Amino acid sequence: VNELSTELAALPTLALLSAAFITYLASSPEDVRQRQLADWVTQFAGLGLNLPDSSCCIQSTPSIESGNRITDQRRFDICRFLTTEREQLSWRTQGLPSDQLSGENAVVILEWMNESSGTSMCPFIVDPSSRSLNWLRLHLKHKKVEVVNQQSSNFATTLELAVRFGKSLIVQEVEEIEPILFPLLSKNSVSQGSRSTVTLGDRTVDFHPEFRLFLCTRQTPNTLGTVKPASAASLVTVVNFVTTRAGLVGQLLATSLHHERPELEQRRQELVRAEENMRLELAKLEDDLLQELANAHGNILENKELLQSLNKTKQSSMTIAESLVESTRLQLELDKERDVFYPLAEAGSRVYFALTDLVKINWMYQFSLNSFLHLFQKALEAPRDSTLNTPDRMAFLQKRLEALTYAHVSQALFKADRLMFTMHLTRCLRPEAITDEEWQFFIGLTGLDTPVDSVPTSHWVGPERIREVMRLKVALPNLYTSLRLDDSRVWADWMRDTQIDTVQTPIGLQANPPTAFQLNVLAVQTIRPDRLHTALRQFANRCLDLPNLGSPTLNLYRLYETETRANEPILLLISPGADPSQELAEAAAMRFSGKSGTTPDTCSSYRQVAMGQGQADLALRELHEAAEVGDWLCLKNLHLVIHWLPVLEKEINALLLSTEEPDVAAMGENSKAKSAAGSGRQRVHEGFRLWLTAEPHAGFPSALLQTCLKVSYEAPPGLKRNLRRTYESWTRPYLAQGNSSTRATALITLAWFHAVVQERRSYIPQGWTKFYEFSYADLRVAADIIDRLLLDTSSKGPVKDLWSWIHGLFADAIYGGRMDNDFDSEVLRSYLVQMFSDDTVRNLRLGPLRLPGTTELRDYTTLIEALPDYDPPEHFNLPANIDRSAQRNAANRVIAQLRLLSRSTGRSSKFDKALWSQELGPILVLWKKLNQGLQLIQHRSSTTCEGLLKSANKPTTDSNAEQSGGDSFPFGVCSESPIVEFLRLELRNALHLIHTVHTGLAGLSRACRGTQFVTAALHKLAESLLHGETPSCWLSEWPEGPEEPIPFLRDLVAKASAVQNWMALAEANQLIQPNSAALDLADLFRPSTFLNAIRQQTARQLGISIDSLKLTSYWPNQSSQAPVYGSRYLPVRIAKLKLEGANFESGRLAPSQLESPSLIHLPDVTVVWTEQDKPESVCPEESICLPVYLNHTRQYLVSRLHIPCPVGTKNQWIQAGTALLLTAF
Repeated sequence: VNELSTELAALPTLALLSAAFITYLASSPEDVRQRQLADWVTQFAGLGLNLPDSSCCIQSTPSIESGNRITDQRRFDICRFLTTEREQLSWRTQGLPSDQLSGENAVVILEWMNESSGTSMCPFIVDPSSRSLNWLRLHLKHKKVEVVNQQSSNFATTLELAVRFGKSLIVQEVEEIEPILFPLLSKNSVSQGSRSTVTLGDRTVDFHPEFRLFLCTRQTPNTLGTVKPASAASLVTVVNFVTTRAGLVGQLLATSLHHERPELEQRRQELVRAEENMRLELAKLEDDLLQELANAHGNILENKELLQSLNKTKQSSMTIAESLVESTRLQLELDKERDVFYPLAEAGSRVYFALTDLVKINWMYQFSLNSFLHLFQKALEAPRDSTLNTPDRMAFLQKRLEALTYAHVSQALFKADRLMFTMHLTRCLRPEAITDEEWQFFIGLTGLDTPVDSVPTSHWVGPERIREVMRLKVALPNLYTSLRLDDSRVWADWMRDTQIDTVQTPIGLQANPPTAFQLNVLAVQTIRPDRLHTALRQFANRCLDLPNLGSPTLNLYRLYETETRANEPILLLISPGADPSQELAEAAAMRFSGKSGTTPDTCSSYRQVAMGQGQADLALRELHEAAEVGDWLCLKNLHLVIHWLPVLEKEINALLLSTEEPDVAAMGENSKAKSAAGSGRQRVHEGFRLWLTAEPHAGFPSALLQTCLKVSYEAPPGLKRNLRRTYESWTRPYLAQGNSSTRATALITLAWFHAVVQERRSYIPQGWTKFYEFSYADLRVAADIIDRLLLDTSSKGPVKDLWSWIHGLFADAIYGGRMDNDFDSEVLRSYLVQMFSDDTVRNLRLGPLRLPGTTELRDYTTLIEALPDYDPPEHFNLPANIDRSAQRNAANRVIAQLRLLSRSTGRSSKFDKALWSQELGPILVLWKKLNQGLQLIQHRSSTTCEGLLKSANKPTTDSNAEQSGGDSFPFGVCSESPIVEFLRLELRNALHLIHTVHTGLAGLSRACRGTQFVTAALHKLAESLLHGETPSCWLSEWPEGPEEPIPFLRDLVAKASAVQNWMALAEANQLIQPNSAALDLADLFRPSTFLNAIRQQTARQLGISIDSLKLTSYWPNQSSQAPVYGSRYLPVRIAKLKLEGANFESGRLAPSQLESPSLIHLPDVTVVWTEQDKPESVCPEESICLPVYLNHTRQYLVSRLHIPCPVGTKNQWIQAGTALLLTAF
């Protein structure tokens, strides 16, 4: 009685919690629901509304808070309060996922269904997987239910009939609520006697009280909560079915049990049914007892029949109570057996949510939950080994799931992104191998505040890596000590090791070896970044221990046989220059080879539509026809019709996904049969395949991306594969046309040239400064030109004219037409002159190839197959040590991607104080430390500095001009030295940028402290910083600045301080003097403008135009004595230039060796602007003009300098991509 009284007293509070949950928490994810419910329970307790722990609706559950601290929270279970176990089991057999989130959402939906249609809001169901829609359809099958797409042509008619006859209407694909639904959502009905009517559009319809409306959408989580239009948000209840980590664990656990131990779930269901029956029987006995007591007459103690009935009831209730206790005990035992499968489910959840982060790298990298569940089911189907017990079996299945997932996802990623994914997967699946502090240091989020003055001037690792060593010392001091990085003897042999494919533990550390991540990654990153890419791959291979971590060769026919399904489109993500059309046609010919006359060109069962203007209707017509008869259809270049893709996605969803079963793991056979029979939708032909091709595009619909099986398709890697593909497209008759060996040699030269310029893109920015989209179309047009020149009977010109035509057309139109860098054009023309020449035809030598000089196709295919699979750099005439630069650049790209993955998801219009404080705190601290003692911020507002800067705009008077000894200048033009004027402008711009940065960061600091409102500009600034991007308002003032905020702030302060020093020297007339110190152009924001200022000053002092001057350079050891310049010339000594692509020995360029460093520090060079007619310091045959770039990215050209080289080696340095750099990184 006391227990019943307690529960009765708590009933209003429980009802209040339920109402609050349905009203306010239906749109929230699972973790938010748990926290809010626990908070409400605590607040109710503070108000004296205590909830009994004995209640079945209140549970104490462990909760993980920040800092991984586990606490107990009292949680309200709405499912236990409003439903029974039997009802929940019934939902699962109908296809509802078995996790807590789905159960709670089902309660919300059904409670709304059971309410009066005039007192509740319509549910707006958000479910990217559509499994809730399948469950809802099955749950309502005994009622009048209609399912319609909002975009359907008969939507208005279906809606009207549903309202009139009281049907349940499920509206799919609701991206924006149509106006016709607003009267229904706002309950805007009119009562006319016993009738109720509602206006739908221009019609008045009778409103049936049994009518129910469900709105469903498959929008992705990043758009969750944005009901469109905004005015409809208050009229619907958003029900969030987006999967959470805990929810997915529950689903995968149910799937595992259903497959591995179906008897456990069956026994559990039987226990639940028996328990329900016993509770019902106990309630019936209590009712009968009360009935007999009410009907008893006289003294009940003397009523023998009543006493016998009481004893019988007591005995039965005791038996039932014992049975309930036994049932509870058996339930606990079953739960223990279920727990054995929990590690597999938990690992599966971690794998899936690791995939969801990839969209931050590329919008096209989106993977649906349904596709992952298919992989999970496939992993469970592994053959059983009788020697394995259950825990070992689970471990085996986990490894299989990881292997299947890696293979499935990696084939969708471009090869440049696969190492990033491997490291990300390693971090998510093997967290014990990497500590949080080590990972944060690795991706560059810690050690940012290393003081500049703490960096020693000398260290055994050299000046390039000393800052990284100091960053490690500050961020991970214990690791720095254990690695003994201050002892050069420990690392001497390790540093000299030229085998970059292995990373061995130094002998001095073998007694107390560091972890694999500490040695193979952090130590390599700090002191040998040129081997980091290989080290990352080795570390991931060791941790994941998967059989195939390499890049498998794509074969479209094998892909069709092993992975494709009729109800899953295949999206080929193509890189620029790649075209899968020919290979796809060949795969279709193999698939339909049983049909007569089937070839890649004549296969009638393979349809293709090149998308463009006016092709939409044709594509949809071909889609329906091919699906009906089982043909293949390829829709090409979807990125050209982005605006039309939502229409295509709806058609695909309606047509193809009709064959998909709703939650096969949870449904019984009878339910699945009923679902198939009740859907009423025609299934597509099993032989049908839909192929889609597209380049990456940020506007691609998420729903379509998640529906498709994605496969990346890139140009064939390697010279051998490239040549092989070219000659596979050239038939034997084509090669033998004209029976001309010269033509055959020209064609193999063209194939080799095409392969070289394509594969050279693997070494960007040294191979090419940017990615050029050389494609098969270029090869085809170039071959056509060769045929026109050699097969045209009207042309009888000599061979030298042939090569001139080829050089000009190829360099200026076909290949060179897309180039916008003069030095890339020089590389291209150098290749053309070297390869397309009489020497090639006469000597039959082309790089490593000895040409057959015949017209037989077999001779050339044999020659190609003899090539190695790995392309040595000398095949491109690149330096032998270019792999060092390539590895460094690739590793930097991987780290930048991993850093991006660590950022918060999505861009939000809301201010999150906790997130901003956590993420922006290190940047604010760094900015404060960088400016300590420099007075740069104070100078911005000081009167002295403002006066100094304003003097740059001071008008010039005639007297001033006469005193300067120069010609008079017009009013408003300053007669000061152009060098001083440049430095004043440079300092003014620097201080203005510092002021802009400081104002923004100070505003963010105040916003995080709650003392300033967040403006739109401040929010935009924070969003950029939160995503690791330099804000556009900063880059607009310094476009050449780094694109990441931390390097940007460091370089800004360092350069501004250096410009101050330059300014002081210039005003003291000590900047450019014969005995002045050498200048580092990297100190300036705009070094090219500084060189032009010197040019202008020289022209002024010489009294000639600036166009008549050229830049001459003098290098040490160039002659026995340095040249002597007159007083009117301004020689400048430049220091700290770096050379990439060559060595510098004895005052001239020399070839790089395998063990040579990727960057060579050059001696000081003296440059001076002289007249055009003056001879160079070295004869033109013994020098080459090299570009001077700002940094290793080669995006910004500073100048050009002549540097000595051996006679006749110019082409070698051009093709090696040799260049000078101001800064290493």
